[in-house]
Amino acid sequence: LSSQGQSGAAVLRPKIAGSRALLAACAGLDLDLMLFCSSASVWGGAHLADYAAANAFMDHLAAARAEQGLPALSVQFGGWQGSAMLADPILARYQESKGFAALPPARMLELLDPLWGSGVAVGAAVAFEAERYRAVLTPSGQASLLDRLAPPPQTPAAPAARTALLRAHPGRRPALI
Repeated sequence: LSSQGQSGAAVLRPKIAGSRALLAACAGLDLDLMLFCSSASVWGGAHLADYAAANAFMDHLAAARAEQGLPALSVQFGGWQGSAMLADPILARYQESKGFAALPPARMLELLDPLWGSGVAVGAAVAFEAERYRAVLTPSGQASLLDRLAPPPQTPAAPAARTALLRAHPGRRPALI
C-alpha cells in the first residue's frame, strides 16, 4: 500500500484504468454498479496519498454515474479481518493505533445492506474509535470531518453556546461568536 519507491502512476494506474474499463464495458447495460474501494480515500494515511487518490477517483466515478441517473455505489471499506492487506502485523498494529478495527467479512457484508439501494453514490463500511482517531488528528488541527461525524464530548463550559454554533449555518457562525 505504500507508494514509497513507486511512482504515483504505478499506484494510480491500475485502479483508474480498471474503473474506466469497467464503466466502458457496462455502458448501455441495465445493471447496478458497485465499486469496492478503500476508506483511504477518506482517512488517508502515511505514504498512502497515491492510493487514497486512486480510491477517491473511483468514488468520483460512482458519483458521476449517479448524477446521470444510473445506479452506482462506491463503498469505502475499512480493514477486512484475514485479508492480505492486514497480514503484515506492523500495518495491522498501525491501523489499530489510529483507532481503526478490522471487521470479519460477514460483518462487512452486513454493512452493505443500508447502503445498497439507499440512493447514495458513495458510502463507507468501516469501524473506528472516534476518540482515538480524534486524538491522532487534534494536534494538527484537522478534526473538522470527525467533528461532524462524531462531535467531541462537551465540556461544562458553555455547552449551549457550542451546540448553537454547531447547529448554525456556517455562514451565520461568525455573527454568533
